[in-house]
Amino acid sequence: MEPVFIGLLFVTALGTNALLGIWRSGLRRFSPAWFVAIHASIPLLIAMRLVLTLPNWAIPPEIGLVFIGQFVGARLPSLRRPGLGTRPVDVDNA
Repeated sequence: MEPVFIGLLFVTALGTNALLGIWRSGLRRFSPAWFVAIHASIPLLIAMRLVLTLPNWAIPPEIGLVFIGQFVGARLPSLRRPGLGTRPVDVDNA
């Protein structure tokens, strides 16, 4: 049963951070909301680790999935809407 719990933790780490990465991509850097978007999943993941009593070797992959989730989530809006992040061309100044 332990592999199922470890998989659940990994999917939760990746999924929640992908959603938070999407939110973070639209925020001003180093604003309070930006810090919340980065750190909001930590209490949830710690609570899951404590409740499920998982082994310590699962911590490094979990941290890696947190970073991957934030990275992928930050890239998803630009993949969905081409041209996001580019400046609009002003017809008068072109």
